[in-house]
Amino acid sequence: MDTRPLLDRAEELSESLPIAMVKLDRSGRVLFMNGASRDLLASMQLSPDALAEILPARHRSLIRLALRERQVVRELDWAHGGRSLHLILKCSRDGSSGYLFMIHLPPQEKANAQM
Repeated sequence: MDTRPLLDRAEELSESLPIAMVKLDRSGRVLFMNGASRDLLASMQLSPDALAEILPARHRSLIRLALRERQVVRELDWAHGGRSLHLILKCSRDGSSGYLFMIHLPPQEKANAQM
């Protein structure tokens, strides 16, 4: 039986995910970021440490509101530096944190989504 803390195992599992995932606290601060997130932000020439400040103020406000109100899922789109991302926020049951999934939309998918 694996005796490591559940949090350690969850973070280890998230590292194997091919999708960018960020864990946020109630105020929108980054608690954890998996490798796919770091790679995605690096490809956009953005510092992973500054994700909370890089997102537009409107997005940060909506994320904080969703966490405060314990909204199950909140979806937003974000364009930065010629790249488009679809953001999905999934809040924890107790509202103490949430997971932000970032999906890169290649130009063709972005055009299809807009239609």
